[in-house]
Amino acid sequence: MLLKSNKSNFKWFMISYGMVIISYTIYVFSFNNIKISHSNELIIFVLSWIGVLLLAYILITWKNVSGAYFHPYTIFILFLFLFNYGQPLMWAFGIHDPNEIGKGITYSTIGVVGEVEIIKAQLIILVSIIMFHTGALFNLLVNKKGLMEYTKREDNNIMQRAIFYVSIIFGLVSIPITIMQAYNDWQLSSLYGYSSLYNSNTINQSSSIISLFIFMFFPSLLGLLIGSGYDKKVKMIVYSIFIIYFIFNFLAGDRGTWIYRLFIFAFLEHSLNKKITKKTILTLTPIAVLGIYITDVVVGLRNKEINFNSVIESLSLDRMPVFSAFFEMGTSMNPTIVLIKNGWDMWPYQNTYFLAFFGMVSDKIFNILGIPFAPLNNFFSREYLGISWGAGFSIVAEALLNYGPMLAPFLFIIIGFIVSKLIYINTDIDFKKQPMTYFFALSTLDAIIAINRNSMHYSMKIWFYGVLLFSLIVLVIRNLLSIQKTKIN
Repeated sequence: MLLKSNKSNFKWFMISYGMVIISYTIYVFSFNNIKISHSNELIIFVLSWIGVLLLAYILITWKNVSGAYFHPYTIFILFLFLFNYGQPLMWAFGIHDPNEIGKGITYSTIGVVGEVEIIKAQLIILVSIIMFHTGALFNLLVNKKGLMEYTKREDNNIMQRAIFYVSIIFGLVSIPITIMQAYNDWQLSSLYGYSSLYNSNTINQSSSIISLFIFMFFPSLLGLLIGSGYDKKVKMIVYSIFIIYFIFNFLAGDRGTWIYRLFIFAFLEHSLNKKITKKTILTLTPIAVLGIYITDVVVGLRNKEINFNSVIESLSLDRMPVFSAFFEMGTSMNPTIVLIKNGWDMWPYQNTYFLAFFGMVSDKIFNILGIPFAPLNNFFSREYLGISWGAGFSIVAEALLNYGPMLAPFLFIIIGFIVSKLIYINTDIDFKKQPMTYFFALSTLDAIIAINRNSMHYSMKIWFYGVLLFSLIVLVIRNLLSIQKTKIN
């Protein structure tokens, strides 16, 4: 897979840039002129298909400019679509759900949203995504290297050792803490239902130091794999730890972080060990469908007491679990619709990106500086919606909240550029020659992928402690090992 020339990259960038101009022009003229009409259902259907075609275009474009379909960037894009446009993707194929957006109650205090709000949400999401992709293509046009890709020759064996040693040190603490946290969540969910994990009366409050080590859990697993050169024994240990973590989260009803991490492990396996072929995909698909069905059953139990009878009641073939997963994840489109319906000026504090950036080390800085602050997710759920459980947020809703519908899409050019720069990997390069590139990019992907269905504030904390601080310590250890080697020689 050879990285394409600048000429080819420029061609695809200009095509996407042209799509930005056309789509934004249509968006501006359409957004405030959509009225209740008999044709709205057809407009929703057409926009749903445009979403399908846009996803296909992004995957094809990325293959042409990077040489790979399966890449950290395409993993991010996939979940960007699933969480923000998952339900319209189903509508394009005529697949519907009784509780889908526009039919079921969005939130208890909001009720059922109308077709006009849905169309406006589709428009802003589609325009934002094409701008995001254009920003990512611009990054590849100006710089084809990963952020941690070195330009000078060095002893990569020392870098691998540094990654491995730091991962062992942090793993010895973060792994048992994270497993215990997952076990406690399972116990809590078993007694009170999944919603209890996000209910203010039962939520398990972790101390700051415990949270810090939980942030380092997955980077430690990645570091052990990459730092060991994908050693078989180390891989077996890492996968065993992750399976235990997965089981507890699965039993608790969670369908979040472990799914992202499965994709990241799959990419590592594909890049570092054995290529995932079409035959492999065909073999694993039935297993994946069965896994999704079982997951769907567990998700159906999330707000119930989990016992034998409730499991039997949830076993149903009335709807395909693969489709229900799309509808479940696609509910993250709701915050965008709510802001469009009720107004995007409800946030009483400063710009959320400003707060996320300056609060990534600690929220205490706001108390010191006397800046009013509240976590966006908590404010949106408890103060704005008046519900006790976490409604989440989304990458599109946060941009809309800060800049309004006319300016918000332009922010995605910047976000796409930054995300692409942080998680880009030239897959033509052997990971043993660039171990830090793989570690930094995949750890960053794990930290920031949740912004697709959440606010940026929490992801920035994960990135600072689980990626930036972790990576800086690795670089310090590498320098110490290099000095030691120089003295010996």
